[in-house]
Amino acid sequence: MMSINEEKLSNIFISEEKLMIEDIACLRFIPKTEQDKLPTLLYYHGWSSNKNYQRFKAGCLAAYGYQVIVPDSIYHGERDMIDHNKDGMLEKYLFETILTSIQEAPIIIEKINNLKETDGSRVGIMGTSMGGFISSGIFVQHDIFKSLVVFNGACAWHKLESFDQKEHNLKYHNYKKELIKYDPAGHLNLLADRPILLLHGDQDSSIPIEAQRYFYKKAEAYYQNENKIMLQEYPGMDHYISTGMLEKAVLFNEKYLK
Repeated sequence: MMSINEEKLSNIFISEEKLMIEDIACLRFIPKTEQDKLPTLLYYHGWSSNKNYQRFKAGCLAAYGYQVIVPDSIYHGERDMIDHNKDGMLEKYLFETILTSIQEAPIIIEKINNLKETDGSRVGIMGTSMGGFISSGIFVQHDIFKSLVVFNGACAWHKLESFDQKEHNLKYHNYKKELIKYDPAGHLNLLADRPILLLHGDQDSSIPIEAQRYFYKKAEAYYQNENKIMLQEYPGMDHYISTGMLEKAVLFNEKYLK
């Protein structure tokens, strides 16, 4: 029997299809519209999630007129999934997952550009939690993306306590050098006044909000138009996405991608 997270989310407003980009399994959501060219959102899921669990959020975004692409990261979904709840899995695989997703982004970008529905001048990127690390790392490296939305992620990786607590892990130590190369907070000059929206609960126990506060304060100085970068804090909220967050993300992208 097909589980609920494997059922296609197709209706009178949107259609869904599976998309393979080399060995990267993705879902694509397309609004049913007469427009030939569409604004596009590339959306990255969090740790222990996968593309299937993003169906509802992606479908909501597509219903507003966006083509939405949701890839599986390595060790998630169809890409050699591991037991994410087993002790040590997060420490062992998190940073490799982040780096691999960032490094394979050019393959996905090329495919997006070649899709007949894509308006290349209106492409944004979004991510949740771990996907917020990934999306922000990709955003600073590729100026095709005209907007960035991060739910409960971090754009100043070196400010996270966990960044310096696992030096005993040789694999982590090796990845740290590569992580520094992609840390968005170290590439503020590449933001180029492109719109950024950071949405975060101020009681987040998984990814504390302090890293986003730090990034926002530093990045704001690089913006000629301060309205293009925003940190929206949600009082009392832990590591969750609320309906209000999703609404804020839709309104933000309506302003800058439509």
